[in-house]
Amino acid sequence: MTEVFNAFKDERGNFKASLGDDVMGLLSLYETSFHLIEGESVLEEAREFTRKHLQKYIKHKKKSSQDDHLYVLVSHALELPPHWRMRRLEARWFIDVYEKRPHMNPVRYT
Repeated sequence: MTEVFNAFKDERGNFKASLGDDVMGLLSLYETSFHLIEGESVLEEAREFTRKHLQKYIKHKKKSSQDDHLYVLVSHALELPPHWRMRRLEARWFIDVYEKRPHMNPVRYT
């Protein structure tokens, strides 16, 4: 699995700083990093890298009407690891958040 993540690293073996600009990508990688198997240091590194950048995003980003949805998703992800959440409550929470999304697809509720 390490080879997959090498494409996202620079010459010194660190995750590329440019990855910090893609907040949704960081969020996906952060949540994925909790599925690591003991000894997978690359996912541990990924978790630390993404946590740092997501916390920076939360700190510097004020809630605005455009980014409110993303802000809520990131702050929610940083509260508690996904595998510690109750699936049913998490699904209900996500539905409530999705309904408030600016470009929500109403067809999904029929």
